[in-house]
Amino acid sequence: GVHNWISTLTQGISEAANDVEEEACLIKAYNRWELDFECSGGGCDLIELQLAFIRANKENGRRDSGGQEYWQRARQWALALMERNIGYRFVLSQSLDKADIMNFIDAPLILDACACLSELELERIRNFLKHGGQAWITAPFASHDNNNRSRNPEPLAELQKAFPGIRLLPHEDVTELLGGIIGEGAFSPLINMAGSNLDWKIRLRLHDGRLSIHLLNTALEGVAHKVAMDRWGREKVLHKITSRGSAEPLVFDLDLEKLGCCDYRPFLLSPELSSSREVKIQTIAKNRVRFSVELSGIRLYAIMK
Repeated sequence: GVHNWISTLTQGISEAANDVEEEACLIKAYNRWELDFECSGGGCDLIELQLAFIRANKENGRRDSGGQEYWQRARQWALALMERNIGYRFVLSQSLDKADIMNFIDAPLILDACACLSELELERIRNFLKHGGQAWITAPFASHDNNNRSRNPEPLAELQKAFPGIRLLPHEDVTELLGGIIGEGAFSPLINMAGSNLDWKIRLRLHDGRLSIHLLNTALEGVAHKVAMDRWGREKVLHKITSRGSAEPLVFDLDLEKLGCCDYRPFLLSPELSSSREVKIQTIAKNRVRFSVELSGIRLYAIMK
């Protein structure tokens, strides 16, 4: 219900607003904050799962029996992993060509409806399995090459016999599949939510070998400007952003033993806070702690470090 400012670029706003600030003024404080706390550069995500997105499946227009395109399944997996706060990385065709999946041998590789694979990509996956990697596979898998030519016989049956790390998944709702795998204990995420606030999403990163926990709010609402309209004069443009997700604390459990940082006592920082804020910490099991993060006054982003 609120239009963006880009719509005013070609013709300008229909009526000038006296409270509009220049971009440099708006972002200056946040840029300075990033420099002061060095939160943006030199880090790497903690990867728990790998999600394959093989270009040939999209280029060849692969669809499932329900007419759904291949890339939509990959998108559903990405959203499901984000909702569960699971650290993941996309494995693209270029990644397979370079064999960098071997750098994440402990992170299971999701191969959902990867019907089209080149010989090199198939060999990279076979090598990943050979070295103890796990793969969650939804058929069809490698039934065609990257030029959409069929393989006979299909390699999936042979791979299942050769490698115990393969888990064959039914072609069902991705959220339910992931929930079932976690529920039976076949995969244990580092983060488990323990409170009712599910609006904030969590990303674990290492900065110079030290753990940082990035928090991003998804429950944002745009407030319309009182005067400024889009270029067509039909809709008011964005004035400010409010948050629905900051009233309740963010409560989650984290397995510190898996991360190798058992003595972790972070503070909460945000460009929206004038000073750091303490984080409540409770030990609930050996090397497993519960964090309770007070988010009042923070609309968009914070970091625990």
